[in-house]
Amino acid sequence: MLAIVFFILYGSLTADFQECGMRYALNRFEAVISFGGKTLRSEFPWHVAIYRQYNTQQSPSYICGGSIIHPKVILTAAHCIYNETYYGTDNATFIIVAGKYYISWEYLDPVEQRMNVIDIKYPKTYLGFSNRYAEDIALLLLNTTIKYSSAIMPVCIDWSSEYEVENLLTPGTVVGWGLTENNATSDELLMANLNYIDFTKCRDNVASGFSFFITSDKFCAGLDNGTAVQRGDSGGGITFSRKVNNTEQYYLYGIISIKDTGRSNIAAFTDLKKHLLWLNSTLLSMTGADLLSVGEGIKDPPPKFPLSVLASLTGGRRK
Repeated sequence: MLAIVFFILYGSLTADFQECGMRYALNRFEAVISFGGKTLRSEFPWHVAIYRQYNTQQSPSYICGGSIIHPKVILTAAHCIYNETYYGTDNATFIIVAGKYYISWEYLDPVEQRMNVIDIKYPKTYLGFSNRYAEDIALLLLNTTIKYSSAIMPVCIDWSSEYEVENLLTPGTVVGWGLTENNATSDELLMANLNYIDFTKCRDNVASGFSFFITSDKFCAGLDNGTAVQRGDSGGGITFSRKVNNTEQYYLYGIISIKDTGRSNIAAFTDLKKHLLWLNSTLLSMTGADLLSVGEGIKDPPPKFPLSVLASLTGGRRK
């Protein structure tokens, strides 16, 4: 059976490097993404907009979201930059805009920073539809360094991976400019709070064709009231809050990947925990000694696994 599936793809205070995942403009809107809620400007300082441009005669078009994890690296979904026709990176120019609130390319937000993508990495085993969209994760290297502030900063990453996503009792938060419940693109950045859905329950509650694409490196999330990520939200992250030294910080647990069109409330997320080895080694190859600025910052950089350990654990299959 042909799966009914679409990608969720559309078309100043100085911050210390140790800061990550801080919602300075934390609001109290209830949980429109679809049936979501409004955000405040700069409320999610790690979320960026990704635009694609095929030639200089046309304006760049918004395609996906992403998360800042390093001053020169953005984390997103592989399908955002992948071309299914010839199984490789799309032949286009990709532009990242940090600090964006209104998605229009022509509108300049007061704090936004625009950067070109100069290198793209994703797992060699990512083959899109041919491999059930497994390993839907990518890193984008920027041509210039992001200037951090309270409005633009990285999301937190738990490099120790000492957590179990299935034990999370609180909803995760997603943001994006995707389609609303009115099937129209949102001009403003929207948010939604989604509950983790048990793997077995997820497979049992989606269309049979779609369950084939719920690979072992994904987890599901959604709500029964219709709140869900939609087309245009791909590549953004789902974050869960933690109290760190009495401060609420948001940690990235997954990347918005694919969604069941038959049941509007369930989406699948690439599980970051399943890709930490690839993420660490690829960041090292892209940034070298700059790893100290990743995620949780100078106090707690990601572990530098010996190359021999990486080779044995990854089987030499990843970039």
